[in-house]
Amino acid sequence: MGAWASNLLSRLQNVPLRENLPYLLGRFSGVRSAYGRTIGGFQRVGALPGITPAREELVRGPRPGALVEALEQESAHIGLELASETVDAIVTACRALPLRQWFTMRQFRFEDVRDGRLPDGSPALIADVLGVDGIPAARTVAHSPRIVAALEHYMHYRPIGVDVRVLASFAGDFSDDTWRTYGQTLDFHFDVHSYNFIYANYYLTDVDASSGAHVMVHGTHRKKPLPWLLGQARRSDEEVGRVFASENVRTIAGPRGLGFLQDSSCYHKALPPKTRDRLMLHIRYY
Repeated sequence: MGAWASNLLSRLQNVPLRENLPYLLGRFSGVRSAYGRTIGGFQRVGALPGITPAREELVRGPRPGALVEALEQESAHIGLELASETVDAIVTACRALPLRQWFTMRQFRFEDVRDGRLPDGSPALIADVLGVDGIPAARTVAHSPRIVAALEHYMHYRPIGVDVRVLASFAGDFSDDTWRTYGQTLDFHFDVHSYNFIYANYYLTDVDASSGAHVMVHGTHRKKPLPWLLGQARRSDEEVGRVFASENVRTIAGPRGLGFLQDSSCYHKALPPKTRDRLMLHIRYY
């Protein structure tokens, strides 16, 4: 038995079946398509609701058809935009809210962090802002009519759920191993969070390669070696470099307000922020 098969078998043996099935099946594009068409069928006869688009459009970008085409061909569309006043509204609201660290579940506030560390000297690193669902501008962005229309076409159904999060990553002189310990995904991986899922991300701070940029490999939502598709989701930079052309690897950098819609079953990762904190609105549709 190959290493990839052993890894998959180990996961199946140690996780309950109900939790296994999305992880096992959601990685296959055919399964995702069949699931989407089934849910879409229920929606067309009124048996299952989808999320309701907002009345106001806060996301600037191309028509939904162009977003769908980019998702189909490139795994993502990069170039959505939030107006400065929208970013300001979300950031101002976030800075008044508590945060919860990923690794320790410890709660703290933005003003507690100095040079990437909490008052006791421990790393702050990465945390969720709590209560983002209560920020009107964030909810309106998440229910963008443009995005909902594109996803309804791409996923074959209107998403039935949406998770709205803001992720705070604090810059500091930390090793890669420390970042990994605290939950940051520094290694290439693909997501399998449900039977179907798409993400929209919007930078709420200026982002470059030294301040937490997202990196992705275009087209890999449907182009993976079979052992990789069946095995573990994580791959090293060296492995990715051997299999995929370097021109397909893109570092997504840009000003606050830049957004990208992504089928995150493609390979992607995050670069650790070294020079500046990163704040990102992170929306999952399923």
